[in-house]
Amino acid sequence: MKWEKLGLVFKPTGQTKTLYAYGSMPMALQINNNLFRFYFSSRDSKNSSSINFIEVNIKNPNKILKISKKPVLSMGPLGHFDDNGVYSGCLFRFMGDLFMFYSGRSNGEGNLFYMNIGLAVSKDNGLSFKRVKNYPILSRSEYDPWLVTAPSVFEKNNQFYMVYTSGIAIFKDRTSNYDLKLARSDDFFNWRSTGKIVIPLNDGESNISTPSIIYLNNKFHLWFSVKPNDGQYRIGYASSSNGMNWKRDDKLMGLNIGGASFDDYSVCYPNIFIYENYIYMLYSGSFNGKDGFGITRSSVKNLM
Repeated sequence: MKWEKLGLVFKPTGQTKTLYAYGSMPMALQINNNLFRFYFSSRDSKNSSSINFIEVNIKNPNKILKISKKPVLSMGPLGHFDDNGVYSGCLFRFMGDLFMFYSGRSNGEGNLFYMNIGLAVSKDNGLSFKRVKNYPILSRSEYDPWLVTAPSVFEKNNQFYMVYTSGIAIFKDRTSNYDLKLARSDDFFNWRSTGKIVIPLNDGESNISTPSIIYLNNKFHLWFSVKPNDGQYRIGYASSSNGMNWKRDDKLMGLNIGGASFDDYSVCYPNIFIYENYIYMLYSGSFNGKDGFGITRSSVKNLM
């Protein structure tokens, strides 16, 4: 599969107090026709993350039409699961409202940190979000001893499923291990992990994370970030006929580095959407999106 890289979309450089640096975990929302809103996680001068957005015409995605003046979602109160920052996850329309599944960060001693998954709702089509609950909808468990983060939600047969990043271990040198696991909900609001591994780590890999799932032509398609033990993030791919059992084939649909300075070291955090005859991917560049996020596209025929 050939990707046509369209270049850097946005790099936070102090446009507002919460746009000091980083364009991590971008995700797309179509507002109308060609107008799209791209949400992403950025950091302030104290390194705390919030969720902001820009708006673009998808026909010319490198020209910014609007920048949010304040975050749509900021860190929670002291002591809560998201009191050190919030990170983008995925968007889902349900019962007439727009919901955001997001990740909340809480710091431990030293460099240790924890992540849990929360849920927020928007009543103004994504201009602002309010927490549905002030506690996580998915937390650490017997299957996820360190953290849960980066959810991607889909519906099948009136059941809701979430593929999420499962933190297995973190070590004193700050290296870590995580894979992708599956959670389930009957009502959209209450979730439980099944313990099922969606994409396991291969030999020589340390991290698999940040899934993005679409359904097209009777098949589920999944993109994700993958990090080798010695190396930087790339983007991999898997497919499934039922959403439960996945076949991985990174060479078929993955994305590699290069083409611009912001992604010449690594690519990560894919977000997939379809518009007209193209599959679009938003993704963060090198160093977890420190220099911003970009966009690439490929013909939708590649998924036929």
